[in-house]
Amino acid sequence: MALLVGDWLRQALNGPERDVKRAKELTGMLKDLVSLGRELGGSAPREITVRFVDEAEDAAG
Repeated sequence: MALLVGDWLRQALNGPERDVKRAKELTGMLKDLVSLGRELGGSAPREITVRFVDEAEDAAG
């Protein structure tokens, strides 16, 4: 998931028209993923459900 978001971030910043707003949103997503990784690191396996809402749901669709 983090690799996918990283690719989107790279596209937002390196495209013909930089999308700074989108880049900020994606940076927030990466921070959340890093935090989740730290929280889950070293613990017993757990089931995780990822839910996209609003614009993220449309983009993920």
